[in-house]
Amino acid sequence: MTDHKEDQVNEIEALESIYPDEIEVLETDPFHIFNVIIKPTEFEETDESASCTVKFQYVQNYPDEAPVFEITDLENLDEEYEDILNDFINEQISENLGMAMVFTIVSALQEKIAVIIEDRKRQEEEEKERVFREKEEAEQKRFEGTKVSVETFLAWKLKFEAEVNELKAQRLKDNPEPKGLSGSPNNTTLQKINRQQNETSVAWSNENNPSLSHHRLRLQAICRLCTVTIKYDKRNPYTKERFHTDIFKLFGIDVQTENENEYPTYICRRDGRELYKLRSGEQTVDKSFLKDLKPPVLFTHENNDTCIACKFNPKGRPHKRRLLDDTPHKGKKIKVEEKHPASFYHPNENFNEACSNSVMIDALLKHFENLSNDGKTEFLHEMLNKMNEDDLHLMSFIIGKRISNEIYKDGQAFQLLYKDLKSMADFQCIDWLEQRNKTVLSFLLGTGNLCSELSFLRDSKQTILTITRAVEQIYMVNNPVIISPLSFLMNISAYSLSGSKTLVDILGNANPAAHYKTVTEWLRDQNADEIKIELGDVLNVFDNEQVIGRKHAIKPGNKAAISIITNKAYCCMDPNGNLQENPELKPVQLLKVNNVSSSKSTCSSNEEQDSEKLKLVVDNILTESSPQFAKFEKDHSEQLALFIKSAIETVMLEQKDEDGEIIDDFDVTAAKESLEDHMIQCPCGEWNADRKIVCTKCKRRDGLKKAKESKKESTADYTPKQKTMLKKLVFEKDSDKNTVVREEELRYAQVSSNHKGKQEIIVTDPVFCNPNSLETVARVLRMIGTENGIVRYGGSLRHWTFICCDGLPYLICKKLKDEAVVCTNNNCNKQFLSQKEFLNHVKADHPGTEHCTFIHEFDWFYLRIGAGHYEMNLMKSFFELNWTPFLESLCEKMGFVSEAAKQYAKACKDTHKTWNLLLVFHLASLRELVLPYVRDCIKKGTHPDVKGFFKFSQTFYRSINFPNYRYYFLQVTRFSQAIINFRMAVRRNNSDLIKSAKYMTKELFNGRSHPKYQSIEVYDTLQDLMMPEAVMHLNDAYTSITTTGNHSTGEDFDFILEEKNRQVKSWIPKGVPTDSIWLSVCRNNDMLEKLKRSSLSLLGIHATEGKIKELDLEEAITGYRCVLRKSNYLGKKGDHTSLSGMALDDGLVDFLEESSKRRLYFTRTEILGEEIDIPLMRHPVAITPEEKIKLSSIQSMTVDELKKEIILLLQLITDPLQQDFHNYLYKSEVKSKNKAKHIQFLEQLRETLSTFDNQENSNEESSQN
Repeated sequence: MTDHKEDQVNEIEALESIYPDEIEVLETDPFHIFNVIIKPTEFEETDESASCTVKFQYVQNYPDEAPVFEITDLENLDEEYEDILNDFINEQISENLGMAMVFTIVSALQEKIAVIIEDRKRQEEEEKERVFREKEEAEQKRFEGTKVSVETFLAWKLKFEAEVNELKAQRLKDNPEPKGLSGSPNNTTLQKINRQQNETSVAWSNENNPSLSHHRLRLQAICRLCTVTIKYDKRNPYTKERFHTDIFKLFGIDVQTENENEYPTYICRRDGRELYKLRSGEQTVDKSFLKDLKPPVLFTHENNDTCIACKFNPKGRPHKRRLLDDTPHKGKKIKVEEKHPASFYHPNENFNEACSNSVMIDALLKHFENLSNDGKTEFLHEMLNKMNEDDLHLMSFIIGKRISNEIYKDGQAFQLLYKDLKSMADFQCIDWLEQRNKTVLSFLLGTGNLCSELSFLRDSKQTILTITRAVEQIYMVNNPVIISPLSFLMNISAYSLSGSKTLVDILGNANPAAHYKTVTEWLRDQNADEIKIELGDVLNVFDNEQVIGRKHAIKPGNKAAISIITNKAYCCMDPNGNLQENPELKPVQLLKVNNVSSSKSTCSSNEEQDSEKLKLVVDNILTESSPQFAKFEKDHSEQLALFIKSAIETVMLEQKDEDGEIIDDFDVTAAKESLEDHMIQCPCGEWNADRKIVCTKCKRRDGLKKAKESKKESTADYTPKQKTMLKKLVFEKDSDKNTVVREEELRYAQVSSNHKGKQEIIVTDPVFCNPNSLETVARVLRMIGTENGIVRYGGSLRHWTFICCDGLPYLICKKLKDEAVVCTNNNCNKQFLSQKEFLNHVKADHPGTEHCTFIHEFDWFYLRIGAGHYEMNLMKSFFELNWTPFLESLCEKMGFVSEAAKQYAKACKDTHKTWNLLLVFHLASLRELVLPYVRDCIKKGTHPDVKGFFKFSQTFYRSINFPNYRYYFLQVTRFSQAIINFRMAVRRNNSDLIKSAKYMTKELFNGRSHPKYQSIEVYDTLQDLMMPEAVMHLNDAYTSITTTGNHSTGEDFDFILEEKNRQVKSWIPKGVPTDSIWLSVCRNNDMLEKLKRSSLSLLGIHATEGKIKELDLEEAITGYRCVLRKSNYLGKKGDHTSLSGMALDDGLVDFLEESSKRRLYFTRTEILGEEIDIPLMRHPVAITPEEKIKLSSIQSMTVDELKKEIILLLQLITDPLQQDFHNYLYKSEVKSKNKAKHIQFLEQLRETLSTFDNQENSNEESSQN
């Protein structure tokens, strides 16, 4: 059952590490009660910021039940928001029920409060704008009067003339005019009066002139100050009288005295706002654009053809006019000095110039339209070539201004394209470019001296990429916040490959690529449906993955937050297969004779038959009498023969006859190195002792000094001959159904390949637990069973399936298969994970029942150990066994000099380096092993071959006087060759060679202390032998798959899932991820990886999938051969010693026989359940005499002493997964058992610690001095 209390404690620890200053734990018993202060992370502490405090209280079944919460404090938030936030929290709880949800609730509340703050600020701005608008409208109404019509004007005119005549009569009466000679009024006065009357008559006639009415309307559409066209919308323009004081101060113009037939009536809103700012002091005259304006003098109207205001069309293209119409404007202009000072008033010459140029532009455009394309090109080239730089700059600027709005609108069209994951994964540069602004594209094509049509460049990927990047940058200049698809792909790929926030933000600052926050939010927002397992025969695989948070704060009891999941995936082995629908092919339920069925409970009679079958199979294993085992040895010998043949050919080419003696370069190099170990050669040629300062021959100091310095700096002068890499052409279909050709390296070509083409595994929803206990692994298995439609869990698709995992979950699954049962007595249907739980249930709930029936819950899957982890542990076992004899010397020669570097190499921390070291050992050793035989053949004049080599070795070295050679021969020809066979077989999906390799290496796990894989090897062998033939064929056909299509790069499902886990982790944002993030990334992993591959391809980065890195090991092989040759290690007689000269235990030579005995003992005690106790069989084969003494001393320890030692070692295990598992084993299977069990478990713990299984992988740079 789920431990809710543990989940609650884990979540509290995670919350305290994430919110160290915001969380306050109030109570812990019986359930946690704590306050969390929630405030948006993006807002600073200002008067506008807001926050709230929420008190949470766990309940017994949380997170399966909702927690109790209460909003206890609102800061800078009205009470009306409390109900809103309460409803919002309830929504979050309902969405996340069943998962740890407090972090999700807090994060969602932070975003919600941020939205509230933004809405509040927006409402305040809208209110300010409304008040300002109302104030403007109120002020504008002060200047509005009665609208003028013909009737009102005539009435006003009569009244005005009467007042004028009355005023004139009064003036004549007060000031009589002097009379002329005739006594009549002065002529000048009469002319003035007549002129005034004529002007009044003209004004009256104009009021009834339709042309003048049109002129007034045009003046009302022009700004008095800047002459721009006034746009009429819901807001009326400003009248010029509103600002008459401000205009007079700025320009010296009295707008109140201006004639409405000659001056515009209104001021545009832009100029009006600027005048308001000047009036209020928000703006100064020096910084205002109004100081540079030159308001026009007047617009005098005579007719529509000559009036500037009536001729000028402010909207669209000017009216067409004839070129001959060059009549200058004849309107009367009032002299400036008559009304205003010259320093304040200047005519607007630009306005008149624009009107006059429009005629020329119309004619030029008409001429340009009539030209051919070639004529247009020639015309523009000639025009631009004749322009000076300033005019060219101006034209470029005007073109940019002309298309600015179009670019902005076009950018808005693809602004949100990046949010569509599928569209981004299928993005193509050329298709995107064809939809962009043609002017921008043409400009870029021209600057690159390219062809004018983009379609001609479709096959030039690099050019298309460059143009796309340039277009994006131009669009970013137009709209700095735009997010363009290619730049976003570039940034999302950089995020996945590096995980660096700084790098993502750098790219976001320099490109329209978004920033880290947008990228991570984009990942969180990706939604996908649950992946359904397809029909057919399938294989499932699971593995755990974790993210450990950083501990930024220093405080007592500070623990790093950890998020652990179990990732699952499946591979469709045969989409048309129906084997898993057959219940008769379910796995044998009993792989152990003395399991739960031997109690007073019973199950079906089939189990008795299975037990008998098991005994027969075990007997076959013990006697190794089956023809299958003989085939395993034959397959091994065939591969070994190929390697020996290659070694013989290589050594034959190296030999040369000098004065009747067969030698090679290694003899010379070894002799020189032996001499240089204790001697140094002076430039004069004399050899001196290494400690000598003065040469004994030339009596000089500087010669030896230079020789010593040269010795330190010297490197091997051997230049390895480069091997020719053989490749073949492979024709296949890509994702677009196009035929593509690729080169495939013929590595491991000597092993037949059974791959069926490129295949993949599909990641399904993760299980949010750590698979380190019976409960959690059972939870994972039940989820797999449900998703596969297993009949046991109510499905109808399958009765059984395959499940693959690594070592530790394998053993837990094996225990569940043996002991987990469902009680079927009287439809009880209760589930129990162990034999002890079930027996207690029988006693408590079914007392007196003679036969309590049950079924095995997990009898529906075949268990497979991941080949990748199996190979890793084979190499670890081989290195642990042979470290002292010769591998330590090898690693020292390869540069692993310090103790830390040696431990790194011994523990096989880097699988690739371990594999290379193993190859160096194996190839160099084979050449040295065949050397005596080859030289013997050369002396005798015979041709060396593989059979002759084995015959020579058995004859010449069979004496006990060559223990070094005998042990070395066994390790090379059996174990290291079998490990290499295993790797080749996995790469080529060859099940026969894999079984052969497992058979030939079985003693490695039994000879030393490797209890986990000792059990796994035996159980795996038993299952394979008891498997129905049809199931075996299906299983063997998929021992590995290739995800690249290269038939030499196959991997088993455990390593493929680990690669998927690395992909998933690369998309996880920094910090401890929530369950929802894990789920989102897992469901979208395939699409995200497709997006990354697509973006890298677009950016010119070619994938390395399916390519094998060339191995260059000849120099290393040469170095190790010199070490062997210099010490004559293989030719030494007498005692068994290591390569460095350390004494080895006499019994190590018989390692194969001793290991086989221990495997036999394990099988009889653990599988057949025989009660035999041979203490020696529980100990590993000793390597050194000192180790043998130490192992025998354990026997003298008491049980209490053994328990103390075990508890001490358990505390030293740092890996949580290993520690939990070994604690469980100790409490359930060792603590109450006899002394033999304690000794065996103690050795297992020591082996775990000595091989550094519990430590984190060290950095590769620390592996060498």
